[in-house]
Amino acid sequence: MRDSGEGGDISTTGSDGIGGNYLSITPQEKEVLQELTTLKKSGIFKKVILLINSPVTVQLDFMFDESISIDGALWIGNVGSTGAYAVNDILTGAISPSGRLSDTYCKDNFSSPAMASWNLNPNKKFSREYLNASSYPNFNDTQNVYAAYVEGIYVGYRYYETRYADAVMGRGNTAGYKYSDDVAFSFGHGLTYGDFWYDNFKLEDKGDTLEVSVDIMNIGAYPAKEVVQVYMQKPYTTYDQENGVEKSAIELAGFEKSATLDIGDFETVTVSISKEQFKSYDANGAKTYIVDEGDYYFSIGSSAHNALDNILDYQGYTVDSYTDTTMVGVYHQDNFDKTTYSHSSENPEVEITNQFDFADMNKYSGRGDNSVTYVSRKDWNGTFPSSAVEFSITPQMETDIKSYKDLVEDGSTMPTYGASNGLSLASLRGKEYDDKMWDLLLDQTTFAEQALLITNGQHNTSLVQSVNKPTTKDENGPNGVSGSLNDAAFPSEGIWASSFNKELIEEVGKCLGEDAFAAGITGLYAPGVNLHRTPFGGRAHEYFSEDPYLMGIASMYEVKGMQSKGVLAYVKHYVGNDQETNRNGVATWLNEQEMREIVLLPFEYSFKPSMGNAHATMTSFNRIGNIWASASSEIMETVLRDEWGFDGFSITDMASSNAKTYMTFKDGIANGTNLYDGAGSTTALDDYKDSPMFCNKMRESTHRILYTVVNYSAVMNGVSSNDRIVPVRVWWDATVLSLRIVSGIVAVASAGLLVFSSLNFGKKKED
Repeated sequence: MRDSGEGGDISTTGSDGIGGNYLSITPQEKEVLQELTTLKKSGIFKKVILLINSPVTVQLDFMFDESISIDGALWIGNVGSTGAYAVNDILTGAISPSGRLSDTYCKDNFSSPAMASWNLNPNKKFSREYLNASSYPNFNDTQNVYAAYVEGIYVGYRYYETRYADAVMGRGNTAGYKYSDDVAFSFGHGLTYGDFWYDNFKLEDKGDTLEVSVDIMNIGAYPAKEVVQVYMQKPYTTYDQENGVEKSAIELAGFEKSATLDIGDFETVTVSISKEQFKSYDANGAKTYIVDEGDYYFSIGSSAHNALDNILDYQGYTVDSYTDTTMVGVYHQDNFDKTTYSHSSENPEVEITNQFDFADMNKYSGRGDNSVTYVSRKDWNGTFPSSAVEFSITPQMETDIKSYKDLVEDGSTMPTYGASNGLSLASLRGKEYDDKMWDLLLDQTTFAEQALLITNGQHNTSLVQSVNKPTTKDENGPNGVSGSLNDAAFPSEGIWASSFNKELIEEVGKCLGEDAFAAGITGLYAPGVNLHRTPFGGRAHEYFSEDPYLMGIASMYEVKGMQSKGVLAYVKHYVGNDQETNRNGVATWLNEQEMREIVLLPFEYSFKPSMGNAHATMTSFNRIGNIWASASSEIMETVLRDEWGFDGFSITDMASSNAKTYMTFKDGIANGTNLYDGAGSTTALDDYKDSPMFCNKMRESTHRILYTVVNYSAVMNGVSSNDRIVPVRVWWDATVLSLRIVSGIVAVASAGLLVFSSLNFGKKKED
């Protein structure tokens, strides 16, 4: 049993695991397994089955220890309220397992470049002190740390498989690298009681998509489902090497789950792959998405490693594992393309170009000092992190990290407040966002109402009486609805992802929506789509995978399920919340290719109207570069709204303890944040009531929230334009309030008596 939790990362040292690593087996656990092996060899029982009861990737080197014999291992994650019944059914053979690993399982959890750079800073995980605390106001020490994502795109299997491929091909300075020293089980690996035969692989060009199809037959002894996984290899060209565009040797491109096939049954499984997945982000040359000229290889494989070996064998290289080159197809891209994906698919007039130079220390404020060495497949041994990244601080950095930045007026005029236009929010249901009626409705609201709505978002959106907007109730929900009537807990998100079953994940979303709706909850802070960047992230149980594509697909279908029940999905934590220790203000530095292809991609799949179409998001505690993520107009407006077409509203993570330090109203609201997860008031924004720019930003946030609630939330079900919504206190409210006050007085008095008694006891003892 291993677990993770909010507010702190998993211990790399100081635990009872071998070497102090919490994710390693303990000496006692190893002794148990060795004793079981001895008993098995003596005939006491036939098999040893290992259950991995952990949402995080336990280090599995012990499974290859000659003194331990394990016949089978089942990863069960956190099982939730009823998952243990399914474990029993699998172990007894009543059902066949059919999942695939949603993360790489390692023999050495410290072997990736992300983990190596983390471990190089042992005092503060992968963060280091770097600012003069006295140089800016409202400082707290959690702001004085940073994380450098030196791995670039090489997260999880993208690192292990790409370095392995280059070693096989004899390029990229890979001397001495052994894949088998690092990896126990590859991403996508999984076994079933069935046995599937594959035939008739086809790769067909369908215009904007490619279609991979294959016939599968269950030739085993048990009914079972099969996951058909399709992986892609993009060309890694001279242009890429000259312009710093990195390419993974293999990446998941699509998948489908078969029906349960009885013995001898077959099914033709078709996987559709958008050609948009060919794109890579070029931050240095074209400064937009490019598609390289050359051959794009596609392979069906039983895992990422098996698919890669199929392709390498097809290309004429020698590999050690079993391969099937009949499961490989090639698509040739005739030209280098830097235009097709250089504009938003949702808003074609919006150009896509670099937005995150401020987050890349090598480009920050024109430094260009290359103080960060990013891992590159041009030179694996030369770029793999061997020392801690340390930044020299510039005056510009000192300025950027300060909170309460000056408001820059934009020439706008003060909005209207308190008009008597006779409109009700319900009358605008179905109106376009820019319909003129919205201006009339917003004119009715008061400054105080807007201030309360925007700052008082802790698990609710507030009543706005002037336009008859009711209070909504929101709750936490990645692994089950907090406060729901049945209080059901679902398994960890990684288990959902490992099903590789889109329809099942959508059904989970519907169940979450039903649970929430039955409890009067109309918004869930879910799903979580941050990275399993390393095995030691504290929120691993709330996030799906190390793979951004799998996370994006899982989130997209969960969102569809939840929102079909009238429950808003607050996709979180937008963006870069990949560590828990020092999360409050940690400065995350990374290059634009990793930002777009790895970190942002799951959110893109969640938010685009053509995909998940989520209507709410919860932002993150951390900074991107020196700017709090929720105070970056590039993050909150340019990418989220302009590029992706997001039409909902954003809420911060819990802001009560940070709103006066760095998660400030002044910085967030001015740059596109709409709602604060905290206990606000009607006067919370009075300091800014004379700023036309800020007041118009408040109005825009109010507009975002009202538009989303009336169009997408079940709280407005049955509310007509003639209804009037007023705050009501039922007869027993006063009684409950009185009892709370009396209880508080009694508690304080009791504490006082206890202190007095302790002091008197001390005196008597002294005497």
